[in-house]
Amino acid sequence: MTVLTATGFPLRTRIKIRQILLLAHLDNERSLLRAANALGISQPAASKLLSELEEGLGVSLFTRHARGVEANAFGEILLRHAHSVLSEIHQAQQEIAALKRGEKYRVAIGSVLTPSVSLIPHMYNFLRQRHPEMLVHLEVDTSRLLIDKLFKGQLDIVVGRTIDLDRVHDLSVETLAEESHCLICSINHPLTEMSRLEIKDLVDFSWVMPFEESLLRERLNAMFATRGIRIPRRIIEATSIPLIVSLIQNSEALVALPSEVVKPYTDAGMLKILPVNLGISLDAYSILTRRNHTLSDDASNALIALRESYRLATS
Repeated sequence: MTVLTATGFPLRTRIKIRQILLLAHLDNERSLLRAANALGISQPAASKLLSELEEGLGVSLFTRHARGVEANAFGEILLRHAHSVLSEIHQAQQEIAALKRGEKYRVAIGSVLTPSVSLIPHMYNFLRQRHPEMLVHLEVDTSRLLIDKLFKGQLDIVVGRTIDLDRVHDLSVETLAEESHCLICSINHPLTEMSRLEIKDLVDFSWVMPFEESLLRERLNAMFATRGIRIPRRIIEATSIPLIVSLIQNSEALVALPSEVVKPYTDAGMLKILPVNLGISLDAYSILTRRNHTLSDDASNALIALRESYRLATS
């Protein structure tokens, strides 16, 4: 019998929620035994659930090998949608729990560095004025990690980049602005006495850099490599702006940051921008949400606040 969904489209295979959970665990564990243990069932029971699902769909979903299982092209499609289903259920549970406590649902927003110190504070002020009871969770990290949390339902909105993402077609993207980087040092740094600077003059100093998986770190490494210059040997990995400012003020270290981020510190005479063109410009950051996902009312209001804050900042 063909079952019609609420949208009127035929559902030819009944998929159980336990099968969806098994798929998610298989994606994480890459082993039927470990996935079964994570789900709290026996391996034969897990094997039966998977076999019934594959039989109903008429395709094999995983390739079995000695090390475990790996999703094939059919499996990748179903895994993507399985994670989306579980994410929607998780959000529904959060909203219901908040409503039972008499609270509004918490809006979770992730941002890369530059908009976190420029756009996000304006958005927060906008929300406080119009929705003072809204609970807002803010998180700053790399685009890749933030978007992973977005797909898992841990974040409602991300302000970040869509670089090298396999799942960009699953995102709604509203492009905002590019950001260029300048070289920052302490006000008494030896390089401030030089009238002309080149990239080769920078290599012997300590550098504060983001973690290796970040796009900026890749661009900085390329800046040296394309000129035949070795990458600086003394590197401090940090992303916290207060920590970076303290490190730069109290040492001869250098850091590449967007001018927007350091403007309050350079205006106050705490840091100095060196006159050297790094040639580093990161691709535009965007407002990202999950395509075909219905935002909660509060998340929708946060999205409106982001758009309005950006419009006012650029008008």
